[in-house]
Amino acid sequence: MRTLLIVWWSSTGAARALAESAASAARQSASGVRVRCVRCDQVQAVDLIEADGLLFACPEMLGSMAG
Repeated sequence: MRTLLIVWWSSTGAARALAESAASAARQSASGVRVRCVRCDQVQAVDLIEADGLLFACPEMLGSMAG
């Protein structure tokens, strides 16, 4: 089974809502794919290594990822 890891960080809740929506849509449309949605400070190196796909959801500050 393939794994999609969604890593998020949010200060206002908007990026978290985006990550949760993406996770929900992926779970509904992708059979045979395990979807994990994890806050960035809880992600371990093994999570990144084991993931087949990554999606990052976070605020943008001055043109780069915040958090």
